[in-house]
Amino acid sequence: MVRLRAQAVDFNRYGIAVLTDVALKLQKTVYISLRCGDLRLDNLAGVVHNCCTQEQSYRSGIQFRIHAELKTDRPLVEAILTSLETTALTVTPS
Repeated sequence: MVRLRAQAVDFNRYGIAVLTDVALKLQKTVYISLRCGDLRLDNLAGVVHNCCTQEQSYRSGIQFRIHAELKTDRPLVEAILTSLETTALTVTPS
């Protein structure tokens, strides 16, 4: 397993757009850890739907797979994603 650091550039409860130093493979399943304030969600499955160069990075769109067979706590995951979405919308970068 390879770990990458990514910068979130867009987010909602259905997916995320990230910037990385390396290209992500299309249709590849990835596992994401999300953090915002006190909210945290680890090992969230997602599928890479697009990847393109953006300046000196790669921008990838990842759709969350909360229905993945490994996630048995789907209602909790949906609630956390909704809270993260609401929090992300109210946080303004300095």
